[in-house]
Amino acid sequence: MLNAYIQEAIDNYSFENALFYAEMNHAQLNSVESRFLLTEVFLRAGQPQHALVVMDQHFDDSFACMYARACLQTGQYSRGITKLSHLLTSSDIHPQVADPHVLFVLGKLYKQSAQFNMATNCFRICISLDSQYFAAFDQLLELGVPIQSETIPLHTNLSFTQPSDTNTSQLLPVQPVLESIASARH
Repeated sequence: MLNAYIQEAIDNYSFENALFYAEMNHAQLNSVESRFLLTEVFLRAGQPQHALVVMDQHFDDSFACMYARACLQTGQYSRGITKLSHLLTSSDIHPQVADPHVLFVLGKLYKQSAQFNMATNCFRICISLDSQYFAAFDQLLELGVPIQSETIPLHTNLSFTQPSDTNTSQLLPVQPVLESIASARH
């Protein structure tokens, strides 16, 4: 019941209430779920340093994306990369154990620390896991990586709908739409 109230307070941007009850909840339960909620409240309330303290006490893989976001927000890029290194083995990222959101934020950490090849790899794998992750496409474009089907695997046959002059819609294949977005940015 309290967890639902905390989540509702978070969803309604009532961070003072959410923080009060999340801290009380965590003090009583000290569970993974209570740490997760407390961390989420700290991040949403703009207190990433406090979120890092909570996550450092008892890190759990389920915190990976929030940890990376907190490191990105505090400018602690190498700290975030080091903590998430369990996703990396000899400079290769293993998509079978990775989450696209974690890879996206990890890519941003690499980008901010001027490790552009690793950032590119993260964004590409992110897209191969979730072909609709357009923020990753945008990051690749900012890095100057051309968006082509040969360089970025798309595992979907989804189409975009474009309104036409009549009441019907025209389906457009994903790849040409992505390439037109890429050419428009240059």
